[in-house]
Amino acid sequence: MSQNFQPIQIIRNISDTSKTGHLEITANSVTWKLYLIKGKLQYAYHSLQSLDTLKYYLSRLNHGMVAKMTVMLNQKTIDNQEFSPSFITQLVAQNNLTSSEKTILIKALTQDAFESFLWLTDAEYHWKSTDSFQFFNGLTTIEDNLLEISPLLKSLQIRLEAWQTLSPIITSPYQRIVCVNPSLLRQPVPSGKLSPAILEKMIKLMQGATIRQMGLFLKQEDLKVAQLLFPYVKHKILRLHLPKSPLDTLPKIPQLPLNFEQSSAKVNLPTQTQSLKTIESQKTKVRSLADDVYLTTEIKPIVQLQSKPKIDKRKIYKIVCIDDSAAMLDMIKSYLGSEKYQVFMVENPMSSLTHLFQIKPDLILMDFSMPGINGNRLSQILKRSPAFKNTPIIMISGNSNMFNQENIQDFGVIDYLPKPFTQKTLLAMVEKHLV
Repeated sequence: MSQNFQPIQIIRNISDTSKTGHLEITANSVTWKLYLIKGKLQYAYHSLQSLDTLKYYLSRLNHGMVAKMTVMLNQKTIDNQEFSPSFITQLVAQNNLTSSEKTILIKALTQDAFESFLWLTDAEYHWKSTDSFQFFNGLTTIEDNLLEISPLLKSLQIRLEAWQTLSPIITSPYQRIVCVNPSLLRQPVPSGKLSPAILEKMIKLMQGATIRQMGLFLKQEDLKVAQLLFPYVKHKILRLHLPKSPLDTLPKIPQLPLNFEQSSAKVNLPTQTQSLKTIESQKTKVRSLADDVYLTTEIKPIVQLQSKPKIDKRKIYKIVCIDDSAAMLDMIKSYLGSEKYQVFMVENPMSSLTHLFQIKPDLILMDFSMPGINGNRLSQILKRSPAFKNTPIIMISGNSNMFNQENIQDFGVIDYLPKPFTQKTLLAMVEKHLV
């Protein structure tokens, strides 16, 4: 039977019915395998995850670890050859990874494969149920590390929307970057954030390197690198070549919006392989990266619709602080104390947004300038979700000229807190909108 491929509905069906087993998907000769226990994701990988993939996520975990382990890993495999999950077990056995680091690395590799699975528009798949499941090679041994599907989908939706602002110019993290004419690097570029000197240093690394490989070199996430380079590609200062084989067989960034919201429609899981076809893609409006920074018209102001929570002196209010500075997070937590507030700190908004949907905070403190996605864009995306529609968001920024009482509604926030601030100022701001 042939029908539209709906990866989100397929995985929601598994999650809603608490199935245990594994889902195998094939598209363009690439295979994905998703292992689930009682509807929760245990592990996922695809057949093109390689030594480069492992290096990239090791660098996100601890960049100094990559050079130390490259020699050992090169003895086991070569670039772009499928690596065995047993490598991770070996890293732990040789004391190169701690157990907690192992868990973080496994989750990162799982989300990497799961994200590309969600980008698929045409595939064959089959599901195999089991009564109980234990993943091979001792990769995971307890169920505490299982990933909830719903918050994971919401987190990846935010990432996808950030990627889509760069499409169709950037369509894959595996596109290769080249600079044909270095003399163009000193031309002014609208929305460009890199100095000519930095660009000149980067081109020595980037000739033929993929966006993701540049992330490895620069110690940055591939999405952040893509956002930084986008203005220069758009204005033809840099050029992008197609991914090399076999990475060109991985799915591209979908241009059409994906339906991440819960739907009553169910997709029957086949017990044997089915061929799934797609409808033709439609063109979508391309938004510039500058729109991500100062987007003021896409979402109607909703702050005035928010109602102040009723005072409850016995309640411990949950506050989420989002800032890429660990020092700032520690200071905010110490200022707020622990008697009246339970404070959750999020240092990487792009990879830690899953926690927001699990915590269900009463208030969010958010820095404006962050890597991957700025506070303006993030706050507006959050306000689209019913879960955060009435959650007060306070923006923190060192640029006091950017915010005033007239324009804060355009940013999707209820108030702003200029840096530097005192403990008294912070507490007064929080109490104004919370208790």
